[in-house]
Amino acid sequence: MTHPHDVDVFASSRDAETPLHDADVAGEGEGEGEQAVVAVRMSANQLAGLTEIQRHLGGSRSDAVRYAVEIVANTLSDAAGLETLDRVLGNRLASRRPVTVNVDPAVANEVRHALDSVARRYAEQAIALQRVGNDWNLLTNLAVTGTSIDTDALRAIERQLTEISSTMSRQARSDADLAIKTASVF
Repeated sequence: MTHPHDVDVFASSRDAETPLHDADVAGEGEGEGEQAVVAVRMSANQLAGLTEIQRHLGGSRSDAVRYAVEIVANTLSDAAGLETLDRVLGNRLASRRPVTVNVDPAVANEVRHALDSVARRYAEQAIALQRVGNDWNLLTNLAVTGTSIDTDALRAIERQLTEISSTMSRQARSDADLAIKTASVF
């Protein structure tokens, strides 16, 4: 019987939107690697507790249920007795919390723009390498058909590759400086 303050919560790999019945759960999850679907009825206070667990551990409500069960089970097996249970549980929860970094927004924005610039440069380098590859394929196809290849075309590809290599080396040094700066900020 459903009480007005009860809420259905689903611990399922499919995160169902509709309530499950006992028949939906029977026989599932018995083997290695299988997951059982568990329908849980919670009061509003228990749901608030689940939301708090979800906030601390991250993920979906189903993930929060799975994490909570795993943490409590492992904690109970690791605790020498009830007197150590709180300490062990606190340590386990602390190790699962998402890390929050407090950074000056201006610095974070500067790093974000620098990383965007790096991404654009790498995309441009990929396009340049694709063009060289296309040119090389055209010359190869001409050579296969017996057509003579202009040495200026070969030298042009060589110059393009040298230029790309030089640009990539120069940018790699700049990217290393950015990585050091990013690591020092975060």
